[in-house]
Amino acid sequence: MLPIDTEQYRNLVEDCQASRTWLDEMIHKYPELFPANICAGYTFHDSRRSVKLAGVFLRRICLDTRDAAGKEQVFTIAPSGVMPYGVGKLCAKGDCFILAYDHPLAHRTSNMLDQHMNLMDRWLFSSRFFYGHWKSAERAIRAWALLHDFGPYCPRVRNKQAFSSPAHKLNGFVYHDNWLHNLSISTSMSGVSQ
Repeated sequence: MLPIDTEQYRNLVEDCQASRTWLDEMIHKYPELFPANICAGYTFHDSRRSVKLAGVFLRRICLDTRDAAGKEQVFTIAPSGVMPYGVGKLCAKGDCFILAYDHPLAHRTSNMLDQHMNLMDRWLFSSRFFYGHWKSAERAIRAWALLHDFGPYCPRVRNKQAFSSPAHKLNGFVYHDNWLHNLSISTSMSGVSQ
């Protein structure tokens, strides 16, 4: 996105020479907005009507140098009033996000929680959610939670972790080095009745 309003940009798109002059000025004035190898040269690739925005034409440029795979490098030049895909939709829902600030004590989701919930969501999807009876669904979700809590962290992690599993982190100790033995010991009542 370049600092120009939509009306000025529309006039420039129709005139190739004026577009090149303006773009060269932008490259000189704002080099951080462009790829480093644009100095080697570029050509106008095409101009096309925006699918999402009525009346907006987008011009694309092709760099003279190719990328490491030998492919052409094509970039879209857009005015600053045109937002990248998805940002406009997010901004349109801003009123919904602002409602959360009316409740300062409400819980917020976090990346740490999302990591666990994403795993559960994938597991539920692959097991067709709660297919069957409620009792079997409850047992299945409890089994997943136990395996998730007692299963070891990824062994491919390069730095040595202080804890071997989420249960180890929560309790601060393990009963056994083998995670399956640890699960068995932790979940048994050792003959104690309730």
